[in-house]
Amino acid sequence: MKVPFISGEGPDGYLPVNLYFSPRKIYGRDALVGRPGLLEWVDLGYAKEVRAWCVNDDTLYALCGDRLYRVDRFGGSSHVGTVDNESGHAWMEGNGSQVAIVENGKLHIYDGTGLERVSGDEMSFWPGSLAYEGGRFLAHDVNTDNWYESELFDGKDWNQLDYAIT
Repeated sequence: MKVPFISGEGPDGYLPVNLYFSPRKIYGRDALVGRPGLLEWVDLGYAKEVRAWCVNDDTLYALCGDRLYRVDRFGGSSHVGTVDNESGHAWMEGNGSQVAIVENGKLHIYDGTGLERVSGDEMSFWPGSLAYEGGRFLAHDVNTDNWYESELFDGKDWNQLDYAIT
């Protein structure tokens, strides 16, 4: 279905914002119908793309470039750590007390005190994606069909024997 969005300048040189054209007759004429847009809630002050985000225990965490930001419910933000790369897809999940980030084959855990890399060279698998289910973080190995799971409520502890094959 084609949505007839307005393009170009409108009356008196103004560009219509958050409006779309409706051929339905409103008071006998076609109309521009308003739709609310997104408002900026917080400015992280770092001009990079948001690669991943999650809400963990009423707090928003956003990976912007290579920096992890913690944003409280009032829009106050603070830089809490840095990952290895500033571009590419990233995955992020929270378990209530920890936030796990997988980016470029590395797993990072933020536990409220600092951001720590817990995979890559130290582990025998290279995580490619991330999920959270039943108190455990789940990550798949980019080199195999294996899915690994963390210990219960602890994303820093991974037993290499706790895996499943897809």
